Amino acid sequence: MIYIVYFKRDEILTDRIGRKEIQHYTPLKYFLPLLEKRGTVVLVEDPRKHVEGVYQFADYMGQPCLYISFSPPDQNYCDISCPKLFIASISKYRNTYLSGQIHPAPAKILKAGIQQSLAGISLCDATTETIANMAGDNIPLACIPPPVWDRYQKLYNKDFPENALSYSIATNGDIIDSSLPGLRPRSISYPVPLSRRIQSIRAALQESKRLLALEYLVQRKSTHYYSAVLDLTGIVYTAIIRPSNPFKDWKRLIKDFCRVFRDTEDATLVLKMAGLVKDKIKKSTVNILRWKSIKCRIIIMNEHLPQEQYEHLVRSTAYIINSSTSSAIGNSLLEFMSAGKPAISPKYKEMHMLSLENTFVIPSRRGAKFSIREQLTESYATIKNSPGRYRAMAASATESMKAYCSEAAVGPRLFEFLDRIEGMLQNRSA
Repeated sequence: MIYIVYFKRDEILTDRIGRKEIQHYTPLKYFLPLLEKRGTVVLVEDPRKHVEGVYQFADYMGQPCLYISFSPPDQNYCDISCPKLFIASISKYRNTYLSGQIHPAPAKILKAGIQQSLAGISLCDATTETIANMAGDNIPLACIPPPVWDRYQKLYNKDFPENALSYSIATNGDIIDSSLPGLRPRSISYPVPLSRRIQSIRAALQESKRLLALEYLVQRKSTHYYSAVLDLTGIVYTAIIRPSNPFKDWKRLIKDFCRVFRDTEDATLVLKMAGLVKDKIKKSTVNILRWKSIKCRIIIMNEHLPQEQYEHLVRSTAYIINSSTSSAIGNSLLEFMSAGKPAISPKYKEMHMLSLENTFVIPSRRGAKFSIREQLTESYATIKNSPGRYRAMAASATESMKAYCSEAAVGPRLFEFLDRIEGMLQNRSA
């Protein structure tokens, strides 16, 4: 079997950071090893130009072929005759749909993109129903989590927290840190060589006019660079937040943390923001912290972390916080728990992998805001007074993820679904 896979990897590193395509890069990197075990994977750079050619050649050679799209289903490639299977999270549309804000135009495009597919895979139960409503009865669907455990279980430290190692995170300085004067890293100005400026202008003109805004920072005679190295010490709580998501009350999280740990010097909250972070959100976070007299540390990161730096953040973390009032399961929760980090999270029926053995469960009602002050207090006391209990929770976290989202657990489900789809292709050609 030949699997054609497409994703704009270059865009991830340039002008697509924060946009909806970024959330589809993660499933690609996790599912790719399983696809390579099963068949021949052909990576293409442009589906409109390359998929059809590969498909026709495979058909000529008598080889079955399936185009597996990790891009948003609303990217409508109607001119491609190759059978298409999408693996996608459409939580953005689910959120706007549930909040009554979805617009007819994008919903129509999304529905058309799904219905043009032979089959589809969602990443969690919370989005399956939304996709099913748009897909109709004739499109096979499966709910299969991304197999993240194999990569992140390697970061599990069985001796944490007594023998916690120190890791530093190098950033480009787009952070807010309550431990810094003015909450921001100090600006450093350096000259840019004339040859570099000319090269940047030429590259921008060749690529696209919209890149001119990005290259302008390099064109100037001097550029301000906010280099910073974060040394994460003490008991670190981490939350991955998409501030545009109406189901994530990140302001309440900061306020709860400050109330609980106002006088606690070794408690740190790292708020890693994902997606496009607007200037007004950054100003809002500054205003929240500017007038607070606290001994705990609040770090808000508004930038993309390379894999190595992201792993440093995982290793340094004691607890992963899921403050979402939606039952959708984010990749970060699976990644951190695979690395043996207990969670602070609500537990909806879809989250069967969470339990009292690995999570400080937040009593909540679906869609209702809640406070996590009690869970913060209990989790801090657990590390300080009952490290054995913490290690048991950490072991339970990684073991539960092994059963839920390891390659050994996900592979058979994925292959069984692909068997079904490939059977449909054989019936078509018969």
